[in-house]
Amino acid sequence: MEIKAQIIHNEAFLRDSLMHARESKWTFRLWARIVFGAIYVMLIFTGIVALWKGDVIGVFFLIFGCVGLLIPRLQIAFAVKNVRKSPFYNNVIKIVFSDIGLIGKQETADVVLKWPVFTNAIEFTDGILLFQGPNIFNWIPKTALENQDDYGRLLAFVKSKIAKYKVL
Repeated sequence: MEIKAQIIHNEAFLRDSLMHARESKWTFRLWARIVFGAIYVMLIFTGIVALWKGDVIGVFFLIFGCVGLLIPRLQIAFAVKNVRKSPFYNNVIKIVFSDIGLIGKQETADVVLKWPVFTNAIEFTDGILLFQGPNIFNWIPKTALENQDDYGRLLAFVKSKIAKYKVL
């Protein structure tokens, strides 16, 4: 069995990959709810205090809270900015899913990742994340498949090859 996909390694792909990787981590989702909720409450409280008393410290906390809300976006923005420096930037990566594993081919490099390398897979409605340990992953968007009808076959195939499989 072979299923083919094609990805362009650029800013949009990296942003999409990182957002899905974050979404896949329950700890990040929980952390985001708690921290962002606390920051929102702090912003409202300090904004009221700053406006009511004209306090400079209240304005400082207001600014600090706003920066805190932007940190996840800034992390992704810096990663996206740095992708332009990669030798793989704007390369077309052709991927073949076979019984051997994931085979990637591009202008500057070829890679074969055998199925035992992948520790778990997470299915989304718009693609699948294949993890090689906790922080290394391959994002395969549904739109990257040569034939969109192959998405169901790809999910079933990956499920048969990777024991730890989850649907989000």
